[in-house]
Amino acid sequence: MQINFNNYLYYTDLNSTVALQKSEDNNEIQTACSEFVADKCLCGVTRRDNVTPIGNRFANAPRNSASLWTTYQLQTGNLKGLGFGLGVYYVGERAGDSDNSYEIPSYVRFDTSIFYRRKNWRAQLNFQNLFNTEYYLGSPNSNRLGVTPGAPFSVVGTLSLQF
Repeated sequence: MQINFNNYLYYTDLNSTVALQKSEDNNEIQTACSEFVADKCLCGVTRRDNVTPIGNRFANAPRNSASLWTTYQLQTGNLKGLGFGLGVYYVGERAGDSDNSYEIPSYVRFDTSIFYRRKNWRAQLNFQNLFNTEYYLGSPNSNRLGVTPGAPFSVVGTLSLQF
């Protein structure tokens, strides 16, 4: 199964095949992963030729980015419903402003999760920025006044009940 929205590939499961999508607007290529030993797999690879009419790169827009998020949930036994997730995100270097006077460095960030699902409820812990990577999300308003740092290692817990 795959769902496309605004030329972005969001989801693929084990029964789907490799999908390739190209957007004529910005020469973007998105690739979906499948045939993976997991319950769910979400991934994308993007290559953009993002250049303004005067030849500068757009601020805060990486030329290359990629992501992979996969989960596995135990289906049998005493631990049925226990699951794990792992994700990796890559964002390439970006121009910090529209004049291209400085660059924001690329980064790779890892996240993981553990969850337990039983009947109509779910408990989950997400571990974000697992290796406490120092990274920058971008420059606010695409100006030279600074950059927005990414969040340090954090743990987020959720409990949900489905009706």
